[in-house]
Parts: sequence; structure tokens; C-alpha cells
Amino acid sequence: MHLFRTDIFNPITTGIAGMTKLEGKVAVVTGASKGIGASIAKHLAAEGAAVVVNYASSKEGADQVVDEIISVGGKAISLRHSFAYRSSGKCCQKSRD
Repeated sequence: MHLFRTDIFNPITTGIAGMTKLEGKVAVVTGASKGIGASIAKHLAAEGAAVVVNYASSKEGADQVVDEIISVGGKAISLRHSFAYRSSGKCCQKSRD
């Protein structure tokens, strides 16, 4: 399922109502591999942000969100990291360039 109908309107290149207020910014969205997090990641990308799609267990879902953002001209990577435990901050595993 795609958030954007690129055959009608490409929010990355034309902007949503002229909005690109996040251009040049980076957004880290936790839990972005599905559901509300995925939707937030896509909306932030549509406003011009480069998005880090964070996931704890669903690499496939995160990669799908990244592919969807990139397919309409946005910038995104996925990053595996769990924020559930304080000690988890010592290790992050980048999964895509």
C-alpha cells in the first residue's frame, strides 16, 4: 500500500500545499516499520525531511517504508535499534545506505 498516489501528485517534488519546511532536517522515527510510525515517517519525508526509519524487529517492514519514501524522491534509511532498554544505546546496527 502506498501513501502517495504518485500518478496524480508527488508530494516530494511539488510539496504538500507548498510545504517543504523540513528540508535539510533529519527525522528519526521510532517504530516506523509499520502502523502509525510508518505513516509519520512518510509524512515527514513528504515535508522534506530525510528520515531514519527505526525498527526493533521488522526489517522487512522498515525496508518497505524506506523504499516507498525513496520511490517518490525522498531520502530515507532504516536503522535497527531497540530503545526498550537503557543499555541498548551502546549498539546500533545500520541496515541500509
